[in-house]
Amino acid sequence: MSDILKNKDITINHIRNLKKQGAKLTESISSIGEDVPPTAGIFAESWKEWTADGKTAKKGSLWLYKGVGYQARTDIQKIENYSPDKATNNYAARPIPNAEGIYPYTYNMDSKIGMLIEENGVIYECYASPVTAMIWGPSQIPASFRVYEG
Repeated sequence: MSDILKNKDITINHIRNLKKQGAKLTESISSIGEDVPPTAGIFAESWKEWTADGKTAKKGSLWLYKGVGYQARTDIQKIENYSPDKATNNYAARPIPNAEGIYPYTYNMDSKIGMLIEENGVIYECYASPVTAMIWGPSQIPASFRVYEG
């Protein structure tokens, strides 16, 4: 195997291990009822799939639902009428970023300074006053977001 392919495989395995360990870290944080960072969606593909099973999603628990990561803000029963995309006040969206680290705007997501969020094909940077539970996209919050000049 050439050195280039060997290095590629090493890099890919390293990234997989980082994501696996990051997912474990977010689960540890959430297990004590603490909020994971707004950028934790990078690990959401490793979280348990949310299903309407009638059980309770405990405050802080992490879920993957329809390709988006969510964290329960409160204890909430897992029934279809209370799914993360319907009971939006009960879940914080933790969207999954693309390979460039840009997060898609998702209703009710949180932001942090330096976070890049795409809305309608435009990339915005959170440069001040991070927002919790964003009900408006970054284009509507100029006190916190500006068009990213990259």
